[in-house]
Parts: sequence; structure tokens; C-alpha cells
Amino acid sequence: MALLLDPLFSPKSVAVIGASANQDRTGYKFTHELLMRFPGKVFPINPKGGEVDGRPMYKSMAEAGEPADLALILVNKKAALAAVTDCAVHGVKVGVMYTAGFGEMGEEGARIQQEMVRVANEHGMRLVGPNCMGVFSHPAGLNLTGEEIPGGDIALISQSGNIGFSLWYDAANYLHTGFSRFVGFGNQADIAVHEYIDYCADDPMSKIIVIYLEGLRPGSGLDFIRSASAAAKKKPVVILKGGRSTAGKRAASSHTGSLAGNEALYSAAFEKAGIVEVKRLDELMPVAQTLMLCPPLKSGNIIVGGTGGGHMIVSTDAAEREGFCMPPFSPEAEEKKEALLYDFAPKGNPFEQAGTFIDNLDVWAQLGEVMLEEPQMDGWFTFGNIGGYLPDLVTNGVDWEAGMRHLVEVKNRFGKPVVAFSLCARSDYPCERVLREGGIPVFDSPDIAMRAMRALREVQVYRDRNLEIWERVIRTGAEPACFAEARTRESRNLTEPEAYGLMESYGIPTAPYTLAKSAEEAASAAEKLGYPVVMKVVSPQIIHKSDYGAVRVGLQNAAAAREAYDAILASCREKAPGAEVHGVLVTRMVSGQEIIAGLVHDRQFGPTLMVGLGGVFVEILKDVNFCILPGTRKELRGKIESLKGYPLLNGARGREKADVDALVELLYNLGRLAVENPEIQEMDINPIFVSAEGAVAADARIIVDGRGSCRGIGPQ
Repeated sequence: MALLLDPLFSPKSVAVIGASANQDRTGYKFTHELLMRFPGKVFPINPKGGEVDGRPMYKSMAEAGEPADLALILVNKKAALAAVTDCAVHGVKVGVMYTAGFGEMGEEGARIQQEMVRVANEHGMRLVGPNCMGVFSHPAGLNLTGEEIPGGDIALISQSGNIGFSLWYDAANYLHTGFSRFVGFGNQADIAVHEYIDYCADDPMSKIIVIYLEGLRPGSGLDFIRSASAAAKKKPVVILKGGRSTAGKRAASSHTGSLAGNEALYSAAFEKAGIVEVKRLDELMPVAQTLMLCPPLKSGNIIVGGTGGGHMIVSTDAAEREGFCMPPFSPEAEEKKEALLYDFAPKGNPFEQAGTFIDNLDVWAQLGEVMLEEPQMDGWFTFGNIGGYLPDLVTNGVDWEAGMRHLVEVKNRFGKPVVAFSLCARSDYPCERVLREGGIPVFDSPDIAMRAMRALREVQVYRDRNLEIWERVIRTGAEPACFAEARTRESRNLTEPEAYGLMESYGIPTAPYTLAKSAEEAASAAEKLGYPVVMKVVSPQIIHKSDYGAVRVGLQNAAAAREAYDAILASCREKAPGAEVHGVLVTRMVSGQEIIAGLVHDRQFGPTLMVGLGGVFVEILKDVNFCILPGTRKELRGKIESLKGYPLLNGARGREKADVDALVELLYNLGRLAVENPEIQEMDINPIFVSAEGAVAADARIIVDGRGSCRGIGPQ
């Protein structure tokens, strides 16, 4: 896969379709840039011919006489298809469609976009964009963006050109870093984002992959997860997802023609792939630089210490928000630390130097010797006006630059990450550069610096997890007969007995039940099942049964069952007079902690499972997690344990511990059901009751759609 994009990132020849001799035109600027800096062949193409910078302009690729690896297409929308055709027919391997106004602008633009891709692919050409910011490749001496980009080690894959601007103009300059590759992929009409990830994963010139994403192409979600997961095993991958809010999703649609999708599903996909997600643009480059400079954090135990009482407080607040712990030092280490500081300096962890550095600029390194040796401490977050307060200060022959160099030496000896917050991070003091070059990132915000440090912990967690991304495999036999029956109904839903039967065939426990078609049958069923029982109507047209007075709970005897049967049917005749009633389901009443589980067939990611605590937790607190299927048992357990309400399952406040293993198995089988039966469009099991005795589904709703084409579940 990666080799297919070599002509994009390492071309030997480039054609400019829309070259110009007019120095005010974009076509001239790109052509001039290539002629001045690109080491390979350049073919300026203009249907009028002429010259540019003393070089002939060809009227077409045919006149150029030889194919180009790469073509930058700058012509207007009306001429775009003809330009793509000329390139494709004459052997161009990759075209970069800089022009906008296609799929992001409506049906006509989408039609032309599709035709460009069809023509290109028919002749073996791939297409970047359209509506894109071009490509940059530092190792190849290639810049087709029209902007100056600093060289470095970061591969940037961005759906937006303006995001690229903000990163290489501001963040890269402030952090003294740069880029190995950049591609602005725009509408991704042909080459999808996961293909760029594949290339950068194998690129020795790129130490990290940074992605700005607005949306994936429909159906490409699992390909994205596989590519990102494979890349994350080789180097860090950081992503910012745009288009999360309702307004943001509308903007993403108009900007790139992509579907922004559901925020929770994208976050679940990023977690599954093992890539670090940031939620703010100003976090993206700091997190990336930290992951390049520092080793992962083996645990969440860190030291928080520097100079400045207020900064100690806000740094501690940030550490707790990011989930870090600050364990105490051993008595021996505490004694050594106190000996280095003023008597009035705060004790323990976190701590503050109280200005000790004014008399001893080596105090950072000396503290590092003491603190990083502690086995329970896996990293150090330090803070202060590093280099900016008394910049000409020298103590015992040590200036700021030497003091920070000594700190780097100590950090290297222990091999633990150190991250710094400094008011001078945006200044060009030599000591800040010494820190960064020595593997200690420095940022001007404690919140951003601490978020970057958390990324080091996330990467370690993902590596320890070593999650395998399985294939999807549908069943080999015919679809269940109840699906065809459901398609005859307007709602396309299975009745509850049909849903229970399907679930039981996949080993999903359900509460014991019987379908009764008379009041006497209901009473007899209740006697056999054992009291108390629940009764609810079975009707293809009545889905939300409680809205129709069609549910009765806690029934304790046969008379109550008979009365409930008659009352349910009477209510349905009144409130849903045209509904087809198959009878009343009599179910043994079960108890335990309520859990809700659901399935959706997402347009990008396919079958996806939701799990959360039921009742008020899902209705008000929205305490749910998502898992892109297939999911392993270990992965599903992680989704359960990371719920805010998980302590209720784990015996909080004297509660009996629930059988979480049984819930994991139920969800695993539910995932199998969803993957192997792609006809299922939506499914809700609400509630599942989980107790010490196990997990039991007590209600189910399944909606089917057209026949799907998902592929398989992997090893268990």
C-alpha cells in the first residue's frame, strides 16, 4: 500500500497543469517554486504554450512526451475533468486536485468529482483531493502548497489546509520543530485517509503521525482502525477530530462533503486503534512533540515540583484532572530533597522550590537525582519561569543553560520522562532550546503541558493492551426466518419472542417467558414461571409498550395475571385500534443492577455496540461507552469498567458484587450476533439485569434493514 503513494511523496517528475508566465497567478508561483527547488523534472502545462522562467510550457501531457509521476492540477472546475483525463491517459501516476467546488458544493459538483475519480482509476492514476491544500515532502524537496513549511520529523495528514497553516506557522515555530511530509487530502474522493497513514507508518523520515480529520468515507471505518492500529505499533499517532458539535458537523459537511459522524463513535474508534486523541487544536502539536521526545509513562505516578507557589497549585489541579497520582517520597528521599531547598519550602509531593534556584541553578538537576531515583515515581512535571527570571544569573559557575543541560543529563540517566511548563516557553532563551533538544518538552500552559504528559501514559496503556483488530465474518447459512417476516412490517422490527429466540441462539440469557393468547393461558404461565411476573403485549406495531398501557409488572398471583391480560388488551384496543396483537408475553421478573446495551450499524464504522448503566444513568448522565465491533472480551470489560457508575457493579457502599464476567460474555455474544447478521440495523436490550447470579436480558427490540455485507469476527 505504501509503495502506491511513492509517486506522491517521492516523485521523480512533476507536471503543473495550469502553469502560467504571469507572476500574479497561482500557476506561476507553483511552477517557479518547483523550478527553483525541486531536484527532479518539471513539466509546465498550459494549453496556450509559451514560456515560464525561460522554460517551455507544453500544451498538454501528450506534448510533454513522457509521463510524470505527479501532477498538480490548478485549472478551474470546468476544465478539471479534461485535465484529469489528459493526465490519466498519458501515464501520470498521482494527481493532486487543488481546485475546490466539487463534492462539498452539491450534486453537480459531486457528479464531476465521481467522474474524475472514475477516469483516473480506469487508467491506473490515483487522485488527491479535490478541494485540498496540496502536498509537501521535505526529503524529496517537494512543496506543492504555496507556503513555507519548516522541515522536521512530523508527518501531518490534514483534511484542512488552514489547520496546516496554523500548525506550521505558529506551533512549529514556537516549538522549534517541523514536518517530514504533509498532505491536505480535502474531499478524499479517491485516496482515503487510511492510505496516507499506511505510507507514513512505513516512512523512516517520519517519527510521528499527526492527523486532522473531519470525517471518513462511508464504509471505511474499519480500514481506518486497522491502518491506524498498525501505525501506532510502530510510532505514535495523534488525532484531532473536527465537526463534533451540531454546527461543526454542518460546517464539516459543507467544507469537505464528508460525514462528521457521531463523536462517541469516532472516539471509540480512536481508542480501539490505540491512537491519542486531543480535543483542542492548541494541544495537537504539544502532544505530538512530547510523544516524539519522551519515553512512555509506565504508570500514572508522577512528581509535580518546580518554582512558584501559584504554579504548583494550578499544575497540581491539572495533574488531578488528567488522572495522575502524586505519591509521597520515601523518608530518605524527602530528607535529601529538603536539604536542597530553603527551610520554608513546601514539603512532600507536590512541592515548590520557593526560589532556591536563585542561589543554586543546579537545583533542578540535583532534585532530579533524588526524585527520579524513587522507584514509585515514573515521571516529573516541573514548572517555573525557566530562564526568564534573572536571565543573566550565574551560581557557582553555572548559568541557566548549563543548569538545564545538567538536568537533561540526569533525565537521560534515569530514562524517565520530564515535561516542563515555563512562562518563557515561547521565548528564544538558550535554556529552553537545550531542554527540547535534550528530550524535555517545554510549554507555556500548565494545562497543555499536563495534557501532553497524559499522552505519554495513554501510549503506554495502548502498548500494554496490544489489542488485535479482528476481521468481520458473517454467518455461513441462510438468514433467520424472522428477518423476512420483519421486513413485511412498516417498522421492520422483530416481535419480542422473535428477538428472544434469536438472542438465545447466540447464548444470550433471557428471562424465562411464555407467550399467552388468553387470560387463562397467562395465569397458567405465571404459575409455571413463578411469581412475581411481568406481562407485556406482543404486537409488531406497538414498540414502546408502556406508552400504550401495555406493560404490567410485579404480578403476584393468577388472578392478577388474568386481570393484567384483559387490561393490556383493552388498553391496546383503545390506544392502538389497528394494531395486530399476537398475545401477551409472560416473563419471570428478575432483578439486579440495570444495564442498557444497544447496537447500531454506523455508516462509517459498521456494527457498533453501546453499553451503559440503565435508568437515570443513561437518561440523565449519559453514562455510556461504545465499542466498534468485533470486540474482544478484554476490550468489552474495559468498556464496562470505565463507566462512571461501574462501582455500583463492583460492590460499592455495601452492595453485592455483580457477576461482571457474565455481563462481558453476554456483550461478547451480542457482538457476535450483530457482526454475523448485518441485516440488523438497530438493537436495544433495556434492561439487562446483572446480579451475583449472572446477567439476563429482560427486554429487547431489533430492527432489520436491507441485507448487509459485513465480514467477520476473529479468534476468541
